[in-house]
Amino acid sequence: MPVAIPSTCLVEGALCWIAAVTVSGTCSMAPPLRCFLSGGAAVSARHKDRVMGSEKPVKNGMQMLGWKNESGGPLGGKTRGAHEQSSLMNALNSHQVWSLQGTLLLLFPQGHTNVISCLCVSEDRRWVATADRGPDALIIVWDSFSGIPVRTIFESHPEDGVSAIAISQDAKYLATISAGTVQRVCVWKWTSPTEKPMCSTELRPEFGHQDYVIFNPQNPCEFVSNSKTQVIFYLWVSRDIGSCISGARRAHRGLEGGAGGCTLAKPRGLRSWMSAHDWGVTLFCRSAPALVPLDPPHPLSSLDSKVIRADHRSPSTPTLGSVPAVAGMLSASATPDFPWTLCVPRASQQLLGEERVFCALWKVLEHFCPRSPALVTTVRGQCLGDGEGTRWHYRAQFQNACPGYFLHFLQDDAGLQYGAPLLSSQTFNSVVGHFSQSVFHFNNSQALTGTSAGKLVVWDVVSPRTPSKELPAKPHSMKATKLVPMQKDSLTVLKVFESCIVTGDVKGQVKFYDGQLQLLTCYSHSKVGPIRSISFSKTPPDPPSASPACSTSCIPSSQPFVIRNFILSTSDATVLRVATDRTNFEKVMEEAKKAVNAIACHPRQALVAVGSDCGLLKVWDYQQTKHLISRIFTEAGIQCLSYDPQGYFLAAGFTDGSVYILDAISLQSSCREFKFSRGPITHISFSHDSEYFATADEKYSVTVYKSVLQNGSRCWEHLAGLRSHYKPIRSILFGVQLDSNEPRLLSLGEDRQLVEYDLNSSSKDHLVVLHRDRIEQMAVPLCLAWYPQLSTESFILTANNCYKMKLYNTTTKMCRKTLLGPTYGSALEKIQILPPTNSTDPQKRYLAYITKDKVGLQILPVDGNPHKSSAFSCHPDGVSDLASSYDGCYVFTVGGNDRTLMKWEVNLNALDAAASLGGEDLIPFYNLLDGGREGEFFRELEDYFYYAQLRSHGIDTLETRQVSTHIPLEEIPSVMRAMGFYPSEEKIEEMINEVKFSKYVDTGEQVTKINLGDFIKLYINHRPAFGLSMKKIQQAFHVLGYDNENGDKVIDRGDLLLLLQCRGEHMTEDELVQCLTTLLGRRPAGGGSEPDTYDPSGAAALTEEEIPAEITAAIFATDILGLPIAEPEKKNRKERYESLVYKDSES
Repeated sequence: MPVAIPSTCLVEGALCWIAAVTVSGTCSMAPPLRCFLSGGAAVSARHKDRVMGSEKPVKNGMQMLGWKNESGGPLGGKTRGAHEQSSLMNALNSHQVWSLQGTLLLLFPQGHTNVISCLCVSEDRRWVATADRGPDALIIVWDSFSGIPVRTIFESHPEDGVSAIAISQDAKYLATISAGTVQRVCVWKWTSPTEKPMCSTELRPEFGHQDYVIFNPQNPCEFVSNSKTQVIFYLWVSRDIGSCISGARRAHRGLEGGAGGCTLAKPRGLRSWMSAHDWGVTLFCRSAPALVPLDPPHPLSSLDSKVIRADHRSPSTPTLGSVPAVAGMLSASATPDFPWTLCVPRASQQLLGEERVFCALWKVLEHFCPRSPALVTTVRGQCLGDGEGTRWHYRAQFQNACPGYFLHFLQDDAGLQYGAPLLSSQTFNSVVGHFSQSVFHFNNSQALTGTSAGKLVVWDVVSPRTPSKELPAKPHSMKATKLVPMQKDSLTVLKVFESCIVTGDVKGQVKFYDGQLQLLTCYSHSKVGPIRSISFSKTPPDPPSASPACSTSCIPSSQPFVIRNFILSTSDATVLRVATDRTNFEKVMEEAKKAVNAIACHPRQALVAVGSDCGLLKVWDYQQTKHLISRIFTEAGIQCLSYDPQGYFLAAGFTDGSVYILDAISLQSSCREFKFSRGPITHISFSHDSEYFATADEKYSVTVYKSVLQNGSRCWEHLAGLRSHYKPIRSILFGVQLDSNEPRLLSLGEDRQLVEYDLNSSSKDHLVVLHRDRIEQMAVPLCLAWYPQLSTESFILTANNCYKMKLYNTTTKMCRKTLLGPTYGSALEKIQILPPTNSTDPQKRYLAYITKDKVGLQILPVDGNPHKSSAFSCHPDGVSDLASSYDGCYVFTVGGNDRTLMKWEVNLNALDAAASLGGEDLIPFYNLLDGGREGEFFRELEDYFYYAQLRSHGIDTLETRQVSTHIPLEEIPSVMRAMGFYPSEEKIEEMINEVKFSKYVDTGEQVTKINLGDFIKLYINHRPAFGLSMKKIQQAFHVLGYDNENGDKVIDRGDLLLLLQCRGEHMTEDELVQCLTTLLGRRPAGGGSEPDTYDPSGAAALTEEEIPAEITAAIFATDILGLPIAEPEKKNRKERYESLVYKDSES
């Protein structure tokens, strides 16, 4: 669907390439859920989504990439028709990269697992670098033409991720700043395979949080960053001398390409770069007894440079007086047409870097031997020292008319240096304000920083007062030299484009200045909000015929000012295109300014409604990717949405407790506003016949409305409300009575209560509760759905926070099955049964679900097979709602604060194929056992299983035993406990009833025994998904205990015994004594296999002797229960215990 660019020109976690042409083709491979893309994405996930904004800005969030042709390459030339065909890139949602193609369609390659925090684009718009924050943070460089990631840097800043990133003008280097309290700045050569930065340094916390960084376009060895209070200038030195000189020269345009070589002019960059580093040249005499310098070192900056030609000649090229060139050697000679020529073999380039190294050597030779042609015979590099004192010596041995000399190039490898010049209100006796962005000037050594006071800080190199032959080295010599008032309004964006300095401010104005900060022109619009980013088109502009009315020109008409079209993104979720030859700003998109939490799909048409906290309600045609209608509610934000089953009405619940019933087409109110809730509406649901609709709110109340006829048209009126829960309500659900067509209403809360209401008996202001059932003992139910009629019995499906899905009989509310649900990092937050499709078997249904940050599918019937489910990351900051299309082909998710709606295409064939590959029958369950089918755990299970048969027949019997593959149901608890799973009495009853009544509805008979295969399934589905951790035991002690003198949470011995007998599943005194004597090793050692006997006498003395008066969590786990814990926890019991106490156990 159309992309909605966020309020801050970004959305968290993805990039967006927005182009004006559609790429043809489709993906051949696709996962079960895939975001749909109209066109050929080079990834398996395909998306046709829209983005709705973001809470947190991505630095340099919106960039214009230039439009592409159908082959994926960039297009040149002029615009087509009335609209410029351009391309935008923006960080959108979660961990993916979006590309908007043609009529607002998206390319969505996935990459990051966290929210994308910053991005940057190379000068040629080919490479896009993104970075994120959070665990396992990544830096990814993408090819913008194809959307394919070409380089991924792992563990760049493992602590907190990246807060700012920039790419150099030559696209070779990346600069990143970490997001931690102590920020780390790194320089990366991203084309290198190494995972280590070229250089790095740590910043002091008093510099503030540096959240913006940019390279000097004239020198990749320089960059600048700023926080709100401090600007920092950086200078980095590479161990590859050639690369650094190369970058400096190329940035200063001292390189002119030629056939077979290049002409190296006398560049300002080389000299300034050498003066900024600790370079020195010393001439040594070979004939001296020791290498003693003949003259003081000569700084290279004092050398007189001439135009030197570095020529890569073939061996057949004639030269005068050259010597054979071998690896590590270079030859210098004179030719008739050019007196000074360097022949540089490729081996030498690989060894020493680029030809600039030799150019620098040649200049030194020319300086010392200006009249005689020098012949350089050897150049070697040697590293002396290590750490901060490392120096690289480049030694050049040459011959000429003078005695032999050795030439040494010395470079102090200082790594990454930085300078943090001070600037305060006292510096210029004027208010500075907070810094926003910084840039380097385009034609001098200055740098500029915009401030919230509407001023520009001018930074420049300040020479020391003491005379010196060498120029001061950046960055320590950068100082604030001017504070230029530009305007009264805060500057939010500062850019350098071509020969202009461009600013954007909080009033939505874009101003252009020349190099002397003289205003050239201004673009403004009354409805443009604070600007967050500006990006210019790659297409050159046409000469203007007239000055646009939206701009104010400040230059003479004889010198027309021509600027390229550009894109603005604002903090109020708007993107605008400014055509500099037109009179109006063109709005590209405008979206929600606050969280998007509500979504609903039309039951009969390809429509989806989306609501946000800012009161914006939009309806989209998701097949045509077209926005149909919208309405803004200024009183409150939209919290939930629901269509009625016929699709005539759309109900909206608001944060102020009000409910609106809207016409589904026009979004106009169909009846008066309802406001009977005291808190925000969280759920809305219609009955199957639209006679009722009900709402749930944050005050734990359920409110029911009934349909009435008014003037021949349907409307609703308030029936009754009830505070039926004491914890948040997770679901409300209408159903149909089994013996009639009457609706039934249920609600499920975190208080573990499933409440059914008697609608027929309810009257005005009196809502009657028909049943109230506690459906969980310890787990918290999170969602509810009607299970499809796949068998004779009817069920209600729930999912809880322990990764379990449960089936309850719709009439008796008895738990009929407990099943292992999807385990993808967090429990299921919401489930929805997909409508049957024409291509699927009517008896084969599917379920869509969301977890905290993922969306997935599950094959029904649920049986605990993990291969029957799949999940994909969608919103790393959390999924707020889920909806499915009327035909079951699409699933929609919204991400709350990331303001993003995603449309996922459902591929059921891929899910079925994955389930088939996982194996059939018991194979998937064998793999869930420790060691699998051939492991020791399975062999122990078989031994216990057959031992239970012996117990059931009697150990001492002399009768002939009948070997069986089954055991009685009464033996299930013993075998479960023998395998390390200790269920409560209620769970034991649920397990036995699950097997006992498994065939009752079909045959009318109860099952009395279970075989090994069914027992394994029962064990897998009922045992805890991840075992019991020491953390859970600690949490229990924090609730039940108190702080002792040492600050430990403890429980008094008497209180513990009392709690065991009076709370939860009560234990009798005899049961408690029996357990304690067994646990403390005082049970009589018997040789028989019959149930043990014990003597209760002396139990009190044993308790006082073996159990301390104050019990900590560690003592309870290790000394009483005898459970193993990790060694670090034994050494320091005050730590927060995280390791597993034991496998396959539950809290």
